[in-house]
Amino acid sequence: MRYYIDNRSKRKAFLFILILSLILILFHHSGKDVLIKRPFIRFFSPVLSYVSLFVQEVEETFSALIHFYSLKKENKRLENTIAELKRQLMENQEIRLENIRLHGLFHFKSKLNFSVTAARIVGQDPSNWYNGIIVDKGNRHGIEPDQVVLSLNGVVGKVMEVYKNNAKIMLLSDKNSQIGGLVLRTRDIGVLQGKGGQTCVLDYLPRASDVKPTDMIISSGLDNRFPKGLLLGEVTAVYSEKSGLYKYAEVKSSVEFDKLEEVLIIINKNKASGTRKFEHGVAS
Repeated sequence: MRYYIDNRSKRKAFLFILILSLILILFHHSGKDVLIKRPFIRFFSPVLSYVSLFVQEVEETFSALIHFYSLKKENKRLENTIAELKRQLMENQEIRLENIRLHGLFHFKSKLNFSVTAARIVGQDPSNWYNGIIVDKGNRHGIEPDQVVLSLNGVVGKVMEVYKNNAKIMLLSDKNSQIGGLVLRTRDIGVLQGKGGQTCVLDYLPRASDVKPTDMIISSGLDNRFPKGLLLGEVTAVYSEKSGLYKYAEVKSSVEFDKLEEVLIIINKNKASGTRKFEHGVAS
């Protein structure tokens, strides 16, 4: 109850001061010389000063709040501008990198003795996640099963399944993948089989083969599917079978499958002449 009375008294005092301040302000700005004007102003001038100071502080506080709000709004606008510029920068960088890749593919395509079509990788094969990819070209673009798939760095794999606008590609590293391989330096012939990841094995090399690590492996052309002279990979290790009849070499694929974005699919192949000069993914 006492708290209510105190608050009520404070409100009355504040209202009295406010009304009094208004009267003083009116007296001060009035041009008429009212009889009680001067003594009234002199008597209540301390109150008037206090009220003026209070009003000034309120005005400054509101001015600071408005300024703070304006700064906050401007800061938000600048943040949005920076975010938009970053997005545009990323887009421009992506376009530049894509142009570099496509320029490389175009140059590579001009060196081939085959009719090829370019395709973008749009997904991975759900049934063969790590060793199968999906491209954006299908039978309406002339794609057929068993067609060879290349990149700038060598053989990617072959077409397995074809749909109207898409095709599934089995990678060179797939365990079901087998390609006739040729050691570029020694001319030894074997069968390259995928082992997963970026690893393959070149089997059935002659026991007397001089194959060594860093030797390059190209397609032999003897399987009648992959033209001769396409780069397959590089030897990383050589082993002898327990029976002693053959050697086999571990081969790292020349293609980084997890970084592929575009490929070339051979539509109409003509066997290339295999010589020892090597450029990009093809021996010429």
